[in-house]
Amino acid sequence: MAKTLNVEDVFLSKNPELSGDKPHYHIVIHKTEDNKVVVVYTTSNIERVKRKCRKLEDIKFDYIDPDGCVVINNNHCDALDHDSAIDCNQAQLKPITYFTEKQYFKKCQPVKDPAVIPKIKKAMKESKIVTEIIQKLL
Repeated sequence: MAKTLNVEDVFLSKNPELSGDKPHYHIVIHKTEDNKVVVVYTTSNIERVKRKCRKLEDIKFDYIDPDGCVVINNNHCDALDHDSAIDCNQAQLKPITYFTEKQYFKKCQPVKDPAVIPKIKKAMKESKIVTEIIQKLL
């Protein structure tokens, strides 16, 4: 049976374009009819993501959380064992096979909190740097 991905699926993958050789959890935000997926990825470096998003959103104060940074943990996704940040400005649109045919692909339990995907989509739609192609898909 072929490996596939759907909205809310979480998978572990190395993406050399974004994270070098370190695997990151990815979350499927949207799936197209032609088997492409829009994904975001998690990082444990929450403060770095917040700083980057504050700068992009022109937020001057460190105590204000930027909309483009979504923090999730085990309450949202069973695969995570620590708090992790999603930079909603860093979305990818790739064929499903880009991920599933890799040796280091591992599908995990899907997102279990139904509020997570809409929150990420909202931030992506409001992003100044997510491509218009991805924004229109959402």
